[in-house]
Amino acid sequence: VGSSLLTSTQNSGAAGNLRIVNTGLLKVQNGGRISTSTSGQGRGGNIDVIADTIDLVGLSANGLLATGLASETTAIGSSADAGNITLTTRLLNIQDGALISTQTFNQGRGGDLNVTARESINVAGTATLFNGQPVRSGLITLTSGSGTAGNLKIFDTGLVKIQNGGAITASTFGQGSGGNINVNADTIDLVGLSENSIFSSFLGSETTGINSSANAGNVTLTTRLLNISDGALISTQTSNQGKGGDLNINARESINIAGTATLSNGLVTRSGLFTTTSGSGAAGNIKIFD
Repeated sequence: VGSSLLTSTQNSGAAGNLRIVNTGLLKVQNGGRISTSTSGQGRGGNIDVIADTIDLVGLSANGLLATGLASETTAIGSSADAGNITLTTRLLNIQDGALISTQTFNQGRGGDLNVTARESINVAGTATLFNGQPVRSGLITLTSGSGTAGNLKIFDTGLVKIQNGGAITASTFGQGSGGNINVNADTIDLVGLSENSIFSSFLGSETTGINSSANAGNVTLTTRLLNISDGALISTQTSNQGKGGDLNINARESINIAGTATLSNGLVTRSGLFTTTSGSGAAGNIKIFD
């Protein structure tokens, strides 16, 4: 069991909220966890953090647990909603397989994930669990049940950098619709692959559940500079009956897309902006404006 700071409910009562305010450095590492959860009918609590720097790093020493900050709803047959996560900081760093996420595994709605980082957000790297499974560092909203995933919003941020296979994603693996992603930052920079060349650095939404008709969320980026290089990608994807999300971009100054990279399986991957479908669902649209 990892070290943790948490609130939870296992019955019909709502879980308590968790607030960390006026802190210089919040560092969670080596499999530690901050979380609110509901495994009953009660709503999960919210997490609110105000700190100069928020730093999440790596896995536990035995490779069993990723370092995390999370809100989740897990009870089978429950319609309880997960709590929201709101982070206000100057610097947010998520590295080496650590994860910030809101998740729902049942009928309840996943919580929203809201981040304001005045200077920068850095999502970087991957790690390998004890069973050999590679995991990304990430900011993620997810549903694997019939509940709708929460939305992911990044406000008033200087630089959003995703590198070395890190990811910012809204995903659905079940019947629930995926959440939307909205990013408002001066510069958005995606670079390269993970060190093991398994993952491209990624920002996007996806729907993958077998026999699902759930729609993927939309991705909206508002920025001055958008750079995508060395095999990184921004995309919305559907691999089932659900519709892929739309990809909307407003870049006041420039969009730069450059280079390719070779994955561990030998395939060459392009840097790019993509909407794709590999199922019967329609792919989303790409709109670049202003």
